[in-house]
Amino acid sequence: MESKILTVAVFILMFVWKPLDSSAQVTMSFCTCHNDELTYTGCANTFDASVCKGHLNVILLAVPGKTLDTYNVLYIIYKDTILVGTIYQHDLQPDWKYYARTIDFFQPGKYRVEVYDLDNYLYLQNNLGRLMGSGSVTINNE
Repeated sequence: MESKILTVAVFILMFVWKPLDSSAQVTMSFCTCHNDELTYTGCANTFDASVCKGHLNVILLAVPGKTLDTYNVLYIIYKDTILVGTIYQHDLQPDWKYYARTIDFFQPGKYRVEVYDLDNYLYLQNNLGRLMGSGSVTINNE
């Protein structure tokens, strides 16, 4: 009986709790423009709607010495605390050091974007995969 309880406890520790190494593996930036030479312009955490027209590049940059290490990610977008969108991205390469994705933020407000690695199912968190990183951006009225 004790071995069954121990087995269940180990299972819970391995698959339900967040893993000990769940720290962010990417930094996230919000920019109005980017190019292939890793040059970003207009990066900030607050934008006027008249300047960005709601279109921002969300830049995922691997921490120094690492790569994105995934093919598939899921962006989850919240406005305040309300889920307003999800984007499934399936064209990444594990050896890439950065990726830029345009996301539209149509209404003024404070947004939070979370990015989950869908390839690494060892680290399931809320059935979403492993949290790679997150960031917040505010869109002001024009």
